[in-house]
Amino acid sequence: MHNCDVCPKSQIGKTNTVMNSLFPRTYRQWAASAVFVLTLGLFLARPAPASGQQLTCNPCNLAFGNVASGSSKTMTLTVRNRSSRNARITRFNKSAPGFRVSGPSAPMTLAAGRSATVAIVFEPSSGATYSGNVRIENTLSTYGLRIGLSGSAGSTGSLAPNPSAISFGNVPVGNSASHFATLTNRGGSSVRITNATVTGSGFSFSGLNLPLTLNRGQSVTFTTKFRPASAGNASGRISISSTATNVSINLTGTGASSGGLSVTPSSLAFGTVTVGSQKSLTGSLKASGGAIRVNSASTGSSEFTLSGISFPLNLSAGQSVNYTVKFTPASSGAASANLTFSATGATAVESLSGTGAAASSHSVSLTWNRSTSSSVVGYNVYRGTVSGGPYSKINSALEASTGYSDASVVAGRTYYYVVTAVDGGGTESGYSNQVKAIIPTP
Repeated sequence: MHNCDVCPKSQIGKTNTVMNSLFPRTYRQWAASAVFVLTLGLFLARPAPASGQQLTCNPCNLAFGNVASGSSKTMTLTVRNRSSRNARITRFNKSAPGFRVSGPSAPMTLAAGRSATVAIVFEPSSGATYSGNVRIENTLSTYGLRIGLSGSAGSTGSLAPNPSAISFGNVPVGNSASHFATLTNRGGSSVRITNATVTGSGFSFSGLNLPLTLNRGQSVTFTTKFRPASAGNASGRISISSTATNVSINLTGTGASSGGLSVTPSSLAFGTVTVGSQKSLTGSLKASGGAIRVNSASTGSSEFTLSGISFPLNLSAGQSVNYTVKFTPASSGAASANLTFSATGATAVESLSGTGAAASSHSVSLTWNRSTSSSVVGYNVYRGTVSGGPYSKINSALEASTGYSDASVVAGRTYYYVVTAVDGGGTESGYSNQVKAIIPTP
């Protein structure tokens, strides 16, 4: 019997049994050797089994890191056929939720020595850790080529503007109006604001220095402005780009044509006012020919003050507003000033005058006969410093009686008085006879 370390013992045993029964010993030895050669030849004639290393990957593990829920991230790897035969990729067998192969499509043929790029997308739907693999099934490997996958889902940043729309209203041409706007990160991770642009004639913004990063809950405030160059409606938008969802702020405004400005009356005469006391007169400011923006007003004198109006003041065409001027003399003697209203492209001036009188212990008592008309409800008292007028009314309300005491006289002065009667309808009679009063010097 021929001993062979290479041949399996099971085959040798079977060969011995057959040979013993059919051939003499000399022939049995020859036949065993022949069977050995035949058996070895069968083993050598089989093709070598395919190796999984003939199809390789680089890299073979993809770590996607943290990806915001609801968003996606794509990574690629290279698959190379290192064998001398074509490889048929039959299927991408995925066992990893949240991942998908976006290309190439299977089945496909990868020629010997060639490579292909495989793209895999990670799309987490909720906050969790994801792992698994994609097995590239092919004709060169029984078990396929395995690609390891891992990643996790995280919350994302969210950029919110406040307000999301700004209306500047009517702004006179050449003037400007401003509003504040705020951007807040309301998401779960930081947001990087990379760019901001503005569209629309006359609109601009300032105070937003980019790029900048807002952490969770952090805000940034900046200024928006509208300065119309012409009359008419205008619209625009501030578009803001970031690592979160891009946002925008809508802008609207109207350029108002610049009109004229006038005051009524053109002058206010306060007459004589005792030092330390005060007298008020009213006027009216009106826009004509178009809308106008009144920016300020000044008298240039501490004895004349303006009230009942605030600035800046926007007036539409034809609109008017009343105001009050008060005269408070600080010393005896004549006083004068100009009330100047300054607007965009226009001014209006009203002259002011009055006389301060030193306080006096003298007074003038006046009496007159009651009117014979039953419709008369009261009387007005007028005073002048020149015989025959002009006269200024000195009572602040209708005098129901037939007497009046004038305590605002100045020593050494001469005054002339007249009285009128007023009926229930507000109709005023002519002047009564004039009376003269000479105030003595203390």
